[in-house]
Amino acid sequence: MTSQPLAAIIFDFDGVLVDTEMLHLAAFQAVAETIGVSLTREDYYRRYLGLADRECLAALCAAAARPASPGELDRLVERKRREFARLSRHVGLYPGVREVLEHLHAGFLLAIASGAFHDEIETILQRAGVRGLFVAIVGADDVRAGKPAPDPFVHALRAINQHAHTSVAAAQCIVVEDSARGITAAHAAGMRCVAVATSHERAELADAEVVIAHLRDLRVEDLPA
Repeated sequence: MTSQPLAAIIFDFDGVLVDTEMLHLAAFQAVAETIGVSLTREDYYRRYLGLADRECLAALCAAAARPASPGELDRLVERKRREFARLSRHVGLYPGVREVLEHLHAGFLLAIASGAFHDEIETILQRAGVRGLFVAIVGADDVRAGKPAPDPFVHALRAINQHAHTSVAAAQCIVVEDSARGITAAHAAGMRCVAVATSHERAELADAEVVIAHLRDLRVEDLPA
């Protein structure tokens, strides 16, 4: 990748800005139980974290030798969305994240590219009072393929340039992720990556250019050049 001045930062959502990974797990477990499929915390973090809802449920059913039809997957996804909405009613940003976002907003264009659904992201950002800091939001329902495909980040960059009337290149973007799938997607989109070790051990995030413990620890000087 050609080194160019950093212009935009694209954040994953769950596990990066908000502490929701365990809520997603609980919602997936509730849905899995209804079809006789077991999902442990260990399996979720090792095999499914970072996948969009539909891909996660399809993979979970396939792993249990219970492949689901497109119509059944639609119903399972909707059931999971309802369960997550119930569990996440009072979720907010991680402590210290608002201050980091406000500081970064002064110098960079900010966006989100997540495997969560667009309305789930919007609801939590609005409740936290930080929606206005982001020029673009990309959810699972905005792209054809989720991470580890580059689509979410490619789509986010396109939205940044459209809404901010800029011509930022992929090499001018930093992605902040918490999963190996997200790091792979960022690199496939031609972007550098900072990983936060909130969901995985540092060793599992070693492909990122920089690994930090938590987003609240991020300093501008830590961003990879």
